[in-house]
Amino acid sequence: MIFQRATQVALVTLVILAPASSFAQSNQSPSVILPPVIVTAQKEPADLKDVPASVTAVTAETIANSGLRAITDAAIFAPNTVFTEFTARKVSNARFRGVGSSPANPAITTYLDGVPQLNSNSSNIELLDVNQIEFVRGPQSPLFGRNTLGGIVNVTSARPSLSRWTGSVMAPFGSPGAMEVRGGMSGPLTDKLAIGAAAGKQQRDGFTTNLTTGNKIDSRDGTFAKAQLLYQPNANWEARVIYGYERDRDGD
Repeated sequence: MIFQRATQVALVTLVILAPASSFAQSNQSPSVILPPVIVTAQKEPADLKDVPASVTAVTAETIANSGLRAITDAAIFAPNTVFTEFTARKVSNARFRGVGSSPANPAITTYLDGVPQLNSNSSNIELLDVNQIEFVRGPQSPLFGRNTLGGIVNVTSARPSLSRWTGSVMAPFGSPGAMEVRGGMSGPLTDKLAIGAAAGKQQRDGFTTNLTTGNKIDSRDGTFAKAQLLYQPNANWEARVIYGYERDRDGD
């Protein structure tokens, strides 16, 4: 009788401890180590988590996997970021945290490889050979001067490859009358010199008709290209020449 009672107590103890043990094991979540994201939001390369600013970095991997084609497409990944895009891309004005800009006096300046675009006409360019887009929210005047009361959009181009030749071509199409082709390639000329080139063409019929002129007010027709030359004599020094071109005929 004493043995049976001791057995019953032992079984009850196991039943009580078993759920607690399994609950403790379920709370042990696996550790995840994210790779570092290097940004130049403070004009010097630094890890994103060490930058004392509100920065969202859209990397080349995200651009490729999400099919992003223009800067306004990437804005969906940045909180408190809106582009008031009207009929033409040249009037796509950025707004960070409610602070906007005007075409000739932007409060949010777009930097293309360190060169400020002091007119919002170039705030929504096509993404050709782009390595990263950084949306830096908040006043940046101490580092970038005027026209950065709301922040900056920092776009950096991908470096041409010094190790091997790479290339890609894509030609999406859809409705209404949308078609596009874009491609690029890069590779080494010598062990210290590399080139890269990319170009594209896109067209789209509009959705809305201007009853006065009979034209579509939101059609698109764009041609864009980029060429790069990289010279790297050693691991501590390099020079790069970048030429960009874009011509858009949007709207009515």
